[in-house]
Amino acid sequence: MMPIARKYDFETVFEGCVASLTPLAPLTLPALTSRLSALRSPTDYPSDLNITKKRLPALLDALQLAGRFGLTQFYPALFYQIIAVAAPEDIYLIEAEKLSWKDKTRCLMGIAELRLEQDALLRSPSLSLSGDCTKLVRTDDGWSRPMCSARAAVSGKFTRGQKVIVVLDKLEFADRTGSTVECRDCTRRFRREYEKGQARIWANLPRVFRLARGWEELLAGNLED
Repeated sequence: MMPIARKYDFETVFEGCVASLTPLAPLTLPALTSRLSALRSPTDYPSDLNITKKRLPALLDALQLAGRFGLTQFYPALFYQIIAVAAPEDIYLIEAEKLSWKDKTRCLMGIAELRLEQDALLRSPSLSLSGDCTKLVRTDDGWSRPMCSARAAVSGKFTRGQKVIVVLDKLEFADRTGSTVECRDCTRRFRREYEKGQARIWANLPRVFRLARGWEELLAGNLED
């Protein structure tokens, strides 16, 4: 419908088509994290060919539409989702008519850079154990102030393969049993620091995919060659 609406100057219809792309390619970080949660189930992996076949065609079609009509605002979310559902070898094998070699290069360079960002974020000192916990815990012997053993840890779906790009996914915590202290204060701190890192990476996403130096240039249509 978009080509027809543009050809015959049906601006209202065209704007409606653009709006319909927003759920597929969210323009905010919270919306993208929600989209990613819906995109993958806990057992999905980028190397799962069934998932790739199910999710990838719609993303590639949306990317082609965005390029054809200058909808550059959708690029970062679309590129991110493509590398989230397709392994590098899958991206390499996509037909050039569906994904140009320039865009394949952007995907592969984005994977490399986001892996570095992911590693740095998940190993940040702000997500490490901080020492004595200020949370009082009631035991059979009364109130005590034990060492906090609550540590931020991504769930199993994020840790089964090095191909997974997770930096814009929601931080989850592994199940804790036994004598581990459930510390609400530290859990909140972990989430807060992780979200700060996500926001920083989201702000740099146009640069990560070699699209533009920042969101301002991208929205102005000033794409890098």
